[in-house]
Amino acid sequence: MTKTHSAFSFTMLATCASIGMIPGIAMAQSAPERGATVTETKHPAYESQGIRAGGFVVTPSIEAGILYDTNIYATDTDEKSATTAIVAPAVKVKSDWNNHALNFDASAEIGRYNQHSSENYEDYRVGIDGRVDISRETKLNLAASHIKDHEERGSADDANGSKPTETSTDAATISLSHSVGRLSTKLSLGAQDLEFDNVSTSAGVPVNNHDRNRKITEGQLRADYEFSPGYSAFFSGALNKRAYDDAVDDNGFNRDSDGYRLRMGARIDLTGLVFADVYAGYLKQDYDDAALSTVKGGQFGVAGTWNATPLTSVKVNLGRSINETTVNGASATFDTAFSAKVDHELMRNLLLNGSLGYTKSDFEGITREDKTWNAGIGASYKMNPNMHLLADYTFKTRDSNVALTDYDRNQLMLKLKFQM
Repeated sequence: MTKTHSAFSFTMLATCASIGMIPGIAMAQSAPERGATVTETKHPAYESQGIRAGGFVVTPSIEAGILYDTNIYATDTDEKSATTAIVAPAVKVKSDWNNHALNFDASAEIGRYNQHSSENYEDYRVGIDGRVDISRETKLNLAASHIKDHEERGSADDANGSKPTETSTDAATISLSHSVGRLSTKLSLGAQDLEFDNVSTSAGVPVNNHDRNRKITEGQLRADYEFSPGYSAFFSGALNKRAYDDAVDDNGFNRDSDGYRLRMGARIDLTGLVFADVYAGYLKQDYDDAALSTVKGGQFGVAGTWNATPLTSVKVNLGRSINETTVNGASATFDTAFSAKVDHELMRNLLLNGSLGYTKSDFEGITREDKTWNAGIGASYKMNPNMHLLADYTFKTRDSNVALTDYDRNQLMLKLKFQM
């Protein structure tokens, strides 16, 4: 990473820290409830109430904004900038019942570029989830969703087509949780079906993405034991299967695999001010093709929140994961990721935030290594319950040992949100 990148990251980290040092002014006096962060604290004067329809509450919204991007193709050279007009309608329907729950959601995002119109996109999502309260101690949760999206230009798997690769994901999960005294258990099963559309190069040559289509299934069991109020020990184990639609990809590899993940750790809740999962473990992914190396290694992680003051919350995440890639010769990426975010309530209707993230991706089986940084600052101004103004600035940079895959990217977003 260049000195410029390092200096910028240090500056952004200092910015995140300084947000938490801004003293609260007179209007910001309400502390978050136990276990809640500043962003989750509700101020009725600035929160929409939704539309009540029988036993449901319907919350429609729409966002309209402008995004300026200095490097829309995420390239190392010949950077192209553009401004994008974005419209994002959404609706949420949530049940308001004493027992059980049933929720629906639908959203879309339409982007139109002032230049390079081939980058225009229309994404959407529809989902449903529910909970069956079998008893006070036993709950059954179900969820399903369909997502139509597009692949980010900064992705290592991006085909560099004349337009972004469109993707489709169908997902479903079912989980059963049960508690007896201090012991609680949860068994969950999940499945995903991912599809990638073909694209063409700028010269009109077809690029096959169908060899990336795959199905992923995973089962997980977790057990928590509360040995003291606010302190729990847990163990979790997960098995997964990743099956590709094509027997081999365009490079001749069979990418089907089986894997597992084991974790042991602790869940901590210190008077609602600090709450976190801290764990260590092991994970492994074994590939059917002998030419693809097995990915395995130790795992560690932290997912924590600290309510530093009644007006400031800090969130930190650290973890390792094995992720799919179709980069030639690589079996997967073994990613180590860290992120931190500070939220500060300057006024009841004005929230500031700063964030920093880092991901190190090792491409197993080849020598490629990517280091990606992102840093950002933002603000949310709630003018009234139905109208919010949001502004965000994000800097992203990738430093790779493969030529011409580095990039720097600055993004500035301004949007207005209407909700009922």
